[in-house]
Amino acid sequence: MGKASRTPFRVPSYVLLLLPLVAVYLAFFVVPLLIMVNTSLETYSNGQVIGVYTLANYIQFFSETAFRSDLFETLYLGITVTLTALLLGYPLAYVMARSRSSLVRGVISTIAILPLFVSLVARSFGWVILLSDKGAINYLLMGSGLISSPLPLIFNFIGIYIAMVHILIPFMTFSIFSSLGNLDENLVTASRSLGASSIQSFRRVVLPLSMPGVTAGSVITFVLAISAYVTPALLGAGRVPSLPVDIYSYAVLYLDTPLAAAFAVVLLVIAAVSIGVYLRVVNVEGMYGGEGQR
Repeated sequence: MGKASRTPFRVPSYVLLLLPLVAVYLAFFVVPLLIMVNTSLETYSNGQVIGVYTLANYIQFFSETAFRSDLFETLYLGITVTLTALLLGYPLAYVMARSRSSLVRGVISTIAILPLFVSLVARSFGWVILLSDKGAINYLLMGSGLISSPLPLIFNFIGIYIAMVHILIPFMTFSIFSSLGNLDENLVTASRSLGASSIQSFRRVVLPLSMPGVTAGSVITFVLAISAYVTPALLGAGRVPSLPVDIYSYAVLYLDTPLAAAFAVVLLVIAAVSIGVYLRVVNVEGMYGGEGQR
C-alpha cells in the first residue's frame, strides 16, 4: 500500500484578509501602549529619565489629593457632558429619523454636522468670545436687564461644560440616528394598532431598538470628553482641574514623561473599566426589559 497523501496546510483566506488590520493595530496601538506603560514605570531624576523601574509614579498619583481631584473632575465632566448630549441629541436624532419631510431632515442634519467641519481650536475660541465677560451672551443678558453684572461663564467648569456639549453632541446624535433610521415603521404601527399609546410605543418599541445607538454614542462621547485637551485648556486657562491638561504639562513643560505616562495609563484603565461597567449594566437592563415584555 502506498503512503497516504498529506493535505498541505492552508491558511484560511479570512486570516490573510485580517493581517493588514492586525499589523496596523499592533504598530499604532499595541506597541505605543506598551511603550507608554514601560515609560510610566521609569524614574525621573535630576531632569532626566533613568532606567530604574518603580511604581513611584503611580503611588504619587494616588497619594496626592490634587491628582485624585483632577481625575474625579475629569470623570465628572465626561459623565455630565455625556448625559447632556444624550438628553439633547436623542430628540434631535428622533426628529431626523421620523420626519417625513426630506427638507426638514436635510436642514437638521446639516445643522448638526456643520460643527464637525470647523477646527476644534476655532470652535473653542468661538466659545471664549461668546462666554467672556464682554461676550455676546453677557451683553444680551445685561442689555435686557436680566443681570446687572457679567456672569462668570468662562475659565470655570461651566464654560468647559457648555463648549464640550456643543462639540460632542454630533457624535451622540448621529450614533442614535443610525439606530432610529433602521427602525421598521411597521413595528410602531403594530403597537399602536394593539392599543398602545404614543408614549407606550416609544418606551416599549422605539427606545429598546435604539439602545445600540445610545450605547455607542454614550461611549464615544464619554471617551472624547475625558480625553479632551484643547477645550479644557482654552476655556479653563489652567484654573479648572483636568487630567489631560496635567498630562500635557508634565510631559511637555516639566519633561517628567514617566509621571505623565502614569497619568495616561491610569486614565486609560479607569475609562476602560467605566465603559465595561456601563456596557454590562446596559446589557443586564436590556435582558430584564426583554423578559418583562414577553
